[in-house]
Formats: sequence, structure tokens, C-alpha cells
Amino acid sequence: MEFLCEIFTSTGIIFLNSLLLIFEIEGCHIDVGTLKYMIDTVFDSCSIYEKFNPYIFSRILLTTEQENWIDSFFMFNAESALKCRLKSKPEFERTLKEMDDENLKILFTEKLYKHENYITEQELLKLLNSIKTSTNLYPQVKDIALKQWIEKMQEIQSSSIVKSKRWNDVGEKSKRIVLFWCSMLSEKKLIKSENIENIQEKLIDFLPYDRSIVGRFFYRLCDDGNVVNKTTKPLEDILDAALHCLTSASNINNNNECYKVVKELLAPYPEKPNKSIMDREVGDLKSLCKTLNDSEIYKSVIEGVLSLVSNISVHESIKFCAQHVEENYNSEDATLFEKYKEEFDKNYAECSFTMDKDQFLLEIINLIILKKRSFELRDTQKIAILCVLKDYDNETKGIVQQIATGEGKTLIIAVASIIHAFKGHKINIVTSSPILAKRDVSDPPNGCEDLYKAFGLKLTIFVTIVHKNGKKFIQNVI
Repeated sequence: MEFLCEIFTSTGIIFLNSLLLIFEIEGCHIDVGTLKYMIDTVFDSCSIYEKFNPYIFSRILLTTEQENWIDSFFMFNAESALKCRLKSKPEFERTLKEMDDENLKILFTEKLYKHENYITEQELLKLLNSIKTSTNLYPQVKDIALKQWIEKMQEIQSSSIVKSKRWNDVGEKSKRIVLFWCSMLSEKKLIKSENIENIQEKLIDFLPYDRSIVGRFFYRLCDDGNVVNKTTKPLEDILDAALHCLTSASNINNNNECYKVVKELLAPYPEKPNKSIMDREVGDLKSLCKTLNDSEIYKSVIEGVLSLVSNISVHESIKFCAQHVEENYNSEDATLFEKYKEEFDKNYAECSFTMDKDQFLLEIINLIILKKRSFELRDTQKIAILCVLKDYDNETKGIVQQIATGEGKTLIIAVASIIHAFKGHKINIVTSSPILAKRDVSDPPNGCEDLYKAFGLKLTIFVTIVHKNGKKFIQNVI
């Protein structure tokens, strides 16, 4: 975006200001992939056309819902590639709405500009209609020309006729799990595009087995440093060997190369004390974090936080502090927070040589969550919280975290805020959505008001309203 504004100043600044205005009023409801696609479209258009209307993209943003931006930009690109206005625009809009795979739309645009032969509007619409319901097409068409897409789609459909009944019998949750495994293997290039349907069928066979064992198997399988990289055996043989090992009640004495690999991938975790009932093995978390964070700048930060998570233990002083909080759970004492702070500091002194202060406070809160909500914080949530709390140097400054939907952002923010408060900081939590702000400070299961109040913290919501004249007014909602 910075480069766009530097090279094509007028168009870039108008585009950026339109985005900021909409995000300030509505909040941001698009992902990074969509934003990058839009920026690339603006940049490419400015590069291609000498005389270009700088307000054209601003008009699209201001007259279209955010959820439809990618479709509007797709149609703009289609008109640019065809060098004419679309006559069947309503039909294109309907077709694009039925197309769930946004990555496929972006890839389609790239292929459209590179298309060797001229394509008509009707041929373009026909191609879109043929692929709109596809859920697994992207990895199979990303390396082939646009004119071959229909042939590939027909090939997939014909090979799926026999398999579709079995796939349809699988529940929606199980389908999502299979597709997730499939995408992991595709991303690591362990699946060839022509074999993806066969692999998907084979993955269905893993569904009846213990999900934690199978999940561990696939995470290890996709780890860059795993034993699979040392074997020439095809993935199908490894999966067959894994299914055989999972099916057999006794230990299989087979020294075949595939079975050696599979036994290592399926090997159970070593027994260790104080293992949380919901934690994933820290060793696998380390490999996952290494995959997702390849920057050398954050390598030491991630390793340090993972080390803290792997060494967390519940000291007697932690149990004592948590019990005290539980006993005063419904107290109206206005000085409760100050009393807790003094008590926590005193008890932490007893275990300060074996435990970090953030760990100490984290485990107190974790025990309260377990008591009141009957579940514990997951290892991944603890990692996120400790990354927020870490004191960074001037070079690193901090880590931007992307927490997926359903992974517990509200709880992560609440726990991190409570710990920050006990460390003497004044806390401001910022969101673009007033609706989410109100939800997050409500009672469970949606909000964490009970958790804040348990530790004697007071909450206030402020909504900033930006008027047309540019003046800002603070409205106290609660």
C-alpha cells in the first residue's frame, strides 16, 4: 500500500482514504488475501492505463458491501482483460456469489490476464458456472492454463461420481477435518494434483480413530524436519501403513521403510507429570510455531515462550491464591484488586526462583477458569498470552498475532489484560466494532465480565463516533 501511494500518489491516496473511512465506520471485515488482491488490481490498472480515473476504485468501495468487494474487483479485472464492458453483469454477480473459494477467484484473474487466446464474455461465464461449486479445485488448476480448467473439472467430476456417495455420507464436521488434512498435505506439496481425490478418499478412513493420535500424525507428517523427507516412498503407501498400524491391536513387526516412518510419526508422547488434559505436546507446538514463524527476529521470542509453556507447573502458592479468589468471588469489596495484588506479590516471592511472574499469574487465572467454566486454557492460548505479555527490546517491539475464529480471542485478551493490570499497567482494549466490545464484556459464554470481576477489575466501554465534520465525540455506553 505504501509503495502504491508512492508510485501512483493520487489514486493510491484516494483508495487508502476510502478504505480507512469505511473501516472506521463499519470495521474491517475482509482478510489480508482480499486486501492484497484489491491493491494488486489498483497497482496493475495504474501501470497499464496512462489516463486513469483515480476515483474509480473509491466508487466501488463506497457503493459495495465489504463482502462483495472481491466480486466487484473481479468484474473490473474481467472487463479490463476482455477490453469491454460486461453485458451480463447481473449474471456474473449471481455466479460469483455462489463461488465460495475466494482463492480460486484470485487465481482466475491471474490466469485471465495470461490467457493465450481471446476469450469471449459467454465463454468466461460458462467457465465460472462450471467451477463455482468446486471445493477442491484450486491445487489442481493453479499450474495449468485457463483453457484447460473445464477439462480438469470434467475429469474431477467423472472420477467423483463413484466416490460421491461415500463423501456425502460423511458428516459436515468430518468433511471439514478431511479437507483441513488435505490442505495441509497440499501446502507441503506431499500430494500431486492428479492424486488429490484418491488421497481425500483415503483420509476418510482415518476419521474413526482417536482424533488426537491422528491429528498428531498429520502435524508430524507435514513438519519440514520429519522422517518423510528422508524416504522415497509415495504418500499413499505411508497412509496405508498408518491405517494398518491404527487398525491392528498388537504391535506390527514390519521393517518395511514405510512402517518405520509411520511408527515414528505415530509414536506416543512420553509420560510426564502435570500434563494438561487439553494440551497438545509442546514438541509438536514447537514445530508448528517454527513453520508459521520463519523470521529469525522472532525465533528467540517464540522459543522463549514455548520454554515457559513446557515448564509450567501448579505451585502450592498458586493454588492458595486461586482458592482465595474463589472464596471472594461474589464480594462487593471495592479494594479487592489491590488486596489481590498485594497477596499475589507476596506469594510469588515463594516461587520466584522457579517460575516467571507471568507464568504465576497465568496459572492462577487458569485455575479460576477451570473452576468456573470447567475447561482450561489450551497451550496455544497460553503461547498467545505470553507473547502479548513479553517485554520486547527496541528492535523487536512486539508481535502481531493472528488468532483464527473460534480460537478464543476474547479469553486470550481478557487473561492478558488481567495479568497486565496486576503488573501495574492501565489497560485499553481497542476494537473497530462496538458490537464486539459490548459482547466481550458481557457474561459468559460470549463475554468475560465474570472473569474481570472475579479479580476486582472494573470495566467501562467507550465508543468513538466520527462525524462528517471530522470532530470526535466520546459516548459512554456503559
